[in-house]
Amino acid sequence: MLAGLITWIKLQAFWRARAEFYEELAASYAANEALREFLNEELRISMTPATANPSRVAALRIMRSRLAGGESVRLSTIIGPALPQNDSMMLAAVDDAKDKPALLRSIAQAVREQKLLRSLVLQKAIPPLLLFPGAFAFAYIMATQSLPVIVKIAPAAVWESGMNGYVRAFASFLAVHGFTSLVAVLAVAAVFTRALPRWIGRWRAKLEAVSPSTALLLFPVCPFLVPLSIFRDVQVGLLFSALAVMLRSGRTLTDALATIRRNSQPWMRWHLRKVLQHLETNPTEYRQAFSKGLMSPLLLSRLSSQMRTNPNFDAVLVRLGLEGSVEIRKVVDRQMSVINAFLLSVGGAVVVFMMVGQLNISQSLTEELSPAKQMQRIQHRPSS
Repeated sequence: MLAGLITWIKLQAFWRARAEFYEELAASYAANEALREFLNEELRISMTPATANPSRVAALRIMRSRLAGGESVRLSTIIGPALPQNDSMMLAAVDDAKDKPALLRSIAQAVREQKLLRSLVLQKAIPPLLLFPGAFAFAYIMATQSLPVIVKIAPAAVWESGMNGYVRAFASFLAVHGFTSLVAVLAVAAVFTRALPRWIGRWRAKLEAVSPSTALLLFPVCPFLVPLSIFRDVQVGLLFSALAVMLRSGRTLTDALATIRRNSQPWMRWHLRKVLQHLETNPTEYRQAFSKGLMSPLLLSRLSSQMRTNPNFDAVLVRLGLEGSVEIRKVVDRQMSVINAFLLSVGGAVVVFMMVGQLNISQSLTEELSPAKQMQRIQHRPSS
């Protein structure tokens, strides 16, 4: 496990730049260069001090060892172990393709589209991820360091103001349960993230049936609905990219879907099984096969519109794989923007609430401890 983790870390930089690798491999095939010579020359370039690339060296060594071992002559088996699993599905189509350079360039384009989609999600998620720890740390320090001192010296009248009382109650909760609540939220988020590609069943289907617009409206009370919708759209984008590559290689739709299903995680296998089962009994009902929960209403509508004007369903899927990623990015961008704005608003509201609250408490304390207020208290003190 440790060796596997170290290798995975080493390969990360190569994976981010693998689209360029596919284009270089396509140029090698177009020039009728032997795969062994390509790997040796690329390894030499990557090991030269002026063009050193440790991550690429690690990947090329894995590929060259598989080639030297003579385990297979299939490209997917030789270079696949040094690449992400999603790419292995597309590389399997290259072995049977007549025009390998063109298909490798298609894979490079698909990888770039997938990278844009993931980058969009990450770009929208980073601001809240940066703000929330800072907001929590600020509020927690105020609750455990600043306000307890004020509570000790402040007269009871300071807390009679509605806002001051709310700030004190919130600070008390943070001081006692803040760290536990943070750990609980992080644990739930980690479990939910891990469950996204694995959780299947009737309840998952019911939740995914909620329209994206409704999920956005319910986000403050049901925050898990939007991530489910975004996950589905991202996965469908990856699926269509892989399908476009495999169908252009000449594979049939059912063969391509079966290949992808074998190499997918449980959620995708669950949905593709329903698609394949429908196509097995109704080979021409393509729209019905893909309308069993895998696709969002928007993408399904786009699929239906294109089917109406193009009788070749494989061509429709190829077109969606090549162009549909733009639509998916727009949908994901809209959903992530709403989440981003909501989370930033919540984090900002907590910081502003605590800052304004402390200023208000300080002002109330100053007024209560002023000489005039002290004299007023003495005058109203009942005589013994």
